[in-house]
Amino acid sequence: MVLVVTAGGAAVAADKTPVPAAAPPPPTVLYENSFEQDDALKGWLSLGGTWALATDETSVVRQTQPSFRGVARLVRLPVNYEVSATVRPGAFSGQWGVGLVGYWQPGEGCYRFSNFGSVLALWRESATGAEALAAVRMELKAQPYRMKLNLQSEDKATALRAKVWAVGEREPDNWLVVAQDFDRPLRYGRPGVFTGRASAVFSDFTVTPNAAAPPAEGSAPAGLTPGNYWHFVGGDWQSTATGLRQSAAGSTLGFRAAAYALAAGWTEHTIQVAAKADSGSRNQGFGLSACYMEDGQQYQFGQTGGTTLFLSRRAPDTDVRQLASSPLAFRKGLWYLLKLQLTSEKTGVRLRGKAWPARAGEPKQWQIETLDDNAPRLSGGEIGLWCIDDVCSFDDLQVTQP
Repeated sequence: MVLVVTAGGAAVAADKTPVPAAAPPPPTVLYENSFEQDDALKGWLSLGGTWALATDETSVVRQTQPSFRGVARLVRLPVNYEVSATVRPGAFSGQWGVGLVGYWQPGEGCYRFSNFGSVLALWRESATGAEALAAVRMELKAQPYRMKLNLQSEDKATALRAKVWAVGEREPDNWLVVAQDFDRPLRYGRPGVFTGRASAVFSDFTVTPNAAAPPAEGSAPAGLTPGNYWHFVGGDWQSTATGLRQSAAGSTLGFRAAAYALAAGWTEHTIQVAAKADSGSRNQGFGLSACYMEDGQQYQFGQTGGTTLFLSRRAPDTDVRQLASSPLAFRKGLWYLLKLQLTSEKTGVRLRGKAWPARAGEPKQWQIETLDDNAPRLSGGEIGLWCIDDVCSFDDLQVTQP
């Protein structure tokens, strides 16, 4: 068949028969979990209720505390990854440091690859201070470097490997510093960058699955995709044309403490999960959370009372603002699919949602659509699952970009 492209760009055959448009590319799968593996909840944090894997019906994750009143959330943090960035040290004060962090958890600490004077080390950081797990003599100068930190959770320890080299030079084949934490190993957490009593510019920040233990086919570590939302702890962070800068803001006292910038979650994405409430229960609702942030802010999407599909924004002070709702009947004991899409626009965050019985086909139209133009914008964060006052099951969780 001979194809002809018209002035308007449409393709037709030589005999004027329209040629079907090419199918849109399939969505990019960022993360998926069928909860069939023994370690399916690795990297999840339970923030309420009793969550466990169940196999009596199918492999699912279940909240098993029927009298639980409130919101139970699971927040997945990345595990087994390699983080790298270009680091340009700037001004410093006394003994100083710049570098990368991994497995950062609020209140738990992190692992850090950074210098301290003329020492370059892998550190285990906690509320009581920083402990060097391994170190070498090396002094970083005021020039750009490429730094790389590799983290791998093992049965009895967490393995750490790191290297650094000047920009323009060939990457070394061997790791410069290697350590294992057997004492109280961190198992998962966020990647990011660090400065201590120093200013610096970070660019070309990348996080990839650890080649030593790649994730399951079709999946990727949570929150490690382009367009990440950044969470800042300390310092004076600024986004510039050359990268992410932690600066002294014109004061020699502006960088006399540790400062972190952490990749904190997805931005543009669609979440889908299967969910059901047990028969004979007094379920008050179930659903999923998006853009879950450290202070508890989040979007909550799901059903309430078995009669309504809703979308709300929850603030840190437990204030809940309903953004949209639609009447929709839910029967206990039946599986439903919930789907929420988030898209950033100039004026706010566009949210679209739908729900339908798992045995039925997906509806073409979104049942809920709204623009959240409230400040501050929830520009990213983790994902979660929640239910109120019931035994609920969840299965086949998937996060995609379009």
